[in-house]
Amino acid sequence: MCLLSAAPLTLAFPPFRLGFLAYWALIPFLFLLADKEAGAAMRWGVFFGLLSSIMGIFMTGRIGLFSDFYKMMIHALSFALFAVLVLLWRRRWPFGYLMAVPFLWAAIEYVKALINPDYAWLALGYTQNYYLKLMQYTPSIGVYLVSFWVVSLNTILFAMWQRRSEARWLAGLGALLVLVCAVPYTFSRLLAPEPRPLQEQQIEVRQFSKVKASVPLRLRFRRYPESATTFTTAAAL
Repeated sequence: MCLLSAAPLTLAFPPFRLGFLAYWALIPFLFLLADKEAGAAMRWGVFFGLLSSIMGIFMTGRIGLFSDFYKMMIHALSFALFAVLVLLWRRRWPFGYLMAVPFLWAAIEYVKALINPDYAWLALGYTQNYYLKLMQYTPSIGVYLVSFWVVSLNTILFAMWQRRSEARWLAGLGALLVLVCAVPYTFSRLLAPEPRPLQEQQIEVRQFSKVKASVPLRLRFRRYPESATTFTTAAAL
C-alpha cells in the first residue's frame, strides 16, 4: 500500500507532467491507516515518508533536500505525525474524521516549512504546476490551500469507496466531488479571464533603392580651443 501511494505521489511532482496522479495517490495510504493502532500507524507513516524520500531522489533528482539525513527523517516523521493524528480523529469521530484529513495535511506542510524553508517545495500543491488554467487563483491564496484541495479530492474518493453500497451517500459524495472540482476552475476564470488575442498592427515596410552619395564620406580634423582633438564624420547624400 505504501508503494502504491509513494510511486504516484512522486511522479505527480515536476519535472513529470503527471499532476493528476496526486488526486488519488493518498488513497492507498488512507486504506492502510484505516484499521491500524497508534504504534502501527506511526511505523507505517515513517516507512511511507522514507519511501517517498528515496523515490524522490531516484525518480526526480531532488537530491539537495535529502542530502542531510536529519532532513529526510523530519520529512518521514511528518507522515508519522499525520498518521497518528488521523488515528486520533478516527477514534473521536468515526464517521466524519475524513473531513479533518485535508486540514491536518495542510497544517503539517505549513509547520514543516516553518522548520526549514526547503520543505515548502514538497508541498502537495506544487503537483499542479502544469495546470495553469486551473490554478490561476494560487498567488492569492498560497500553495497550501492547493494542497488542501488535492487532499480533499483524495478523501472524497476514499469516502465514496467506503460508502459504495449506499446510494444516497454515493450520490451526495459524487455531487460534492463535482463541486470541489469545479470551484478552482471557476475561481480561476473570475480572477484571470481568458485574455483576448492580441491584434498586431500592420506596419508598411518600403524598400528604397540604393542612393549614391554625391559627397564622399570624409574624415575632418577639427581643433577646439580647449586643445582637445576630436574626429567627426560628415556625410552628405
